[in-house]
Amino acid sequence: MKQLMKWQPLIIEPVLALTWIVGWLNLMTIYQIVNGPVHVGSQMVESVLIFSGVILIADVYNLILTYQQNPAIVRTSLYRGLSIFQALIIICLLVLSWSHPSVVLLPTTVTVWNLIFILLAGTKGLVGNFFAVTSRYIPFPPKQEFMIWLGTINLFCQGLLCYPLLVIQGGSRWLMAFIVAAVIVVGLWAELIHLPLIFSTGFVQRSGIYQCIVGINLIASVTVLFFGLDTIIFRLMDSKPDLISGAFVTSWLLQGVSQLAMGAMHYYDNDYRYGHAIGRERLYILLGTIVGAIFLLVACFWLA
Repeated sequence: MKQLMKWQPLIIEPVLALTWIVGWLNLMTIYQIVNGPVHVGSQMVESVLIFSGVILIADVYNLILTYQQNPAIVRTSLYRGLSIFQALIIICLLVLSWSHPSVVLLPTTVTVWNLIFILLAGTKGLVGNFFAVTSRYIPFPPKQEFMIWLGTINLFCQGLLCYPLLVIQGGSRWLMAFIVAAVIVVGLWAELIHLPLIFSTGFVQRSGIYQCIVGINLIASVTVLFFGLDTIIFRLMDSKPDLISGAFVTSWLLQGVSQLAMGAMHYYDNDYRYGHAIGRERLYILLGTIVGAIFLLVACFWLA
């Protein structure tokens, strides 16, 4: 159905809170295992509160956009119900994060509040995906929306599984290792069978930025496979997490973010008439892999 409204719900914004908490929690866990306890200063807390305020404004703006779509879509019971549900989630996230910002937004030890925040933020991201896909003025081809869902689910799984994998001791670590291995394999398989979409011949292939993101995603996926398996094997041997685990956590996060970015560029369906990648796609992909590798090296250097 042709969308009548000019502005569509945002695609990346609903996942920003999930991306933040997953990245901070998992990287801080590795950092503290390798280097010891971390002290979070008051200035850092204030900066994150300002950032969360910006996200809140974007959440409200995005919520308004969901109501300004095609009336035929907005009047459906599922759409209206999820709109109300999203508003409630935003309120819960606001109360939870601003009541104890140092505990919820900048945790140095994981509590039940962090788990609740991850569940709420992940659910908000999935509901945001529904609005973005449903209200798109040009309907998604059946497979193009897949990368948006895959990136959000990938980050959601990281938030729920990375910390237990790194810290759980005893027999339970075997269960977590097998769960994480299954999630990694399924995620990589899902991305592999959608490679034709990633390298599609659409307008987005003209964009040098898109080709760089593809390269970043490729290097992240390869490192997730190898460093992830190394981390799982070492955890099964009851070894302490090290820089290999840090590289795994960083590359898994980079993989999820790059999947979201690729999905977003497919979503907005720009013609990229001024794109510079025409005829130089492989060069830009190689540039993206180099950028991704440098980012992983810098992250490991910081963790060390």
